[in-house]
Amino acid sequence: MKTAIASIVHGIEQKHVNDPTVPDDLDRIVTMILSDLPQAIDAINNLDLNTLGWIASRFEAISYKAQHKEFVMCLEGLLVKFPNSTILRQDVLEGVAAYYGEIE
Repeated sequence: MKTAIASIVHGIEQKHVNDPTVPDDLDRIVTMILSDLPQAIDAINNLDLNTLGWIASRFEAISYKAQHKEFVMCLEGLLVKFPNSTILRQDVLEGVAAYYGEIE
């Protein structure tokens, strides 16, 4: 899954910033993540900051739809791994806020 996500993001990077197909590409990544959360968590934990930056805007939607504690814990781990990324931080916090369960 890590390779598939990175490949889609690489394709996005080759497009014009206003290309109308970029949201479709990001939606494909969301669908992929939601289809296998345990594998997605492993992939997300191993993605580089640049790739995460492209998909982070979707963390809130994924978290809201999945309501998966381990996914939220994975997001929180990204804050530890990349403490200086303000953009990633905001998207992670929104993803965590979309989870309604209890976090230890």
